[in-house]
Amino acid sequence: AAAAQPAVFTGPRFQVDQLPKATWPGEMDVEVCCVIDPSHFYCHHTSRECHEILNRLNEEINQHCNSTERSAGDLIPEPGELCLAFHSKYNAWYRVSVESVTTDQTFVVQFVDFGDKLTVSSNDIRPCIAAFLNAPPQVFRAKLAGVEPLGPSWQIAATEHFQQLTGDKIVHAKVLSQTGPEYSLELSSLETGKKLATALVDMGMATVRDTEAEAPAEDSLASGDSKTAAQVAILQQIQKL
Repeated sequence: AAAAQPAVFTGPRFQVDQLPKATWPGEMDVEVCCVIDPSHFYCHHTSRECHEILNRLNEEINQHCNSTERSAGDLIPEPGELCLAFHSKYNAWYRVSVESVTTDQTFVVQFVDFGDKLTVSSNDIRPCIAAFLNAPPQVFRAKLAGVEPLGPSWQIAATEHFQQLTGDKIVHAKVLSQTGPEYSLELSSLETGKKLATALVDMGMATVRDTEAEAPAEDSLASGDSKTAAQVAILQQIQKL
């Protein structure tokens, strides 16, 4: 007899653009959590509030996924859909945006609270639920202000050195401009105060780029390090969980 086919998921489905938008302060301490190159990386704000939001969100997601079972193949997500996916490296479930669907029914996803991408199987993806829509993405995309690659693209050595400068460290960030979801950041070492752009130039791995044109866009940045109204609302939500 033919094997029974899994039932197709017919419950509520959500798009990643349904998540609320975060507002970040003009200056803040950050952790660089995912690096593509110095012109494309992702940051976490290191405030206590942001850590609390992220930790509680991940705890609730994993409690939900570990207490429910779904058959492989019952969810066939579409690009732009907000789902939950299992990250094998960290042995945990997180929120993801579906980037694409491959011909062998695996899915390229981006972890919306961390920035990295992964290809997952149908066993490792589940529908998101409304309870996980309250918090905006806890990571933001950034580029390093004041520098450009020596050639048409960044050399591997430059990217690796940037990872060394930011890996397992907290650095100070000053937002110079915002274009869409991307922030142009002046990053400085908390230990020495040296700008990371200057460090790359001194190592012969980057060339200087004029930053005068990178002025903050109006109404795009919050001043100071105070909590935004969105963060306050989110904290009130997670306290009810």
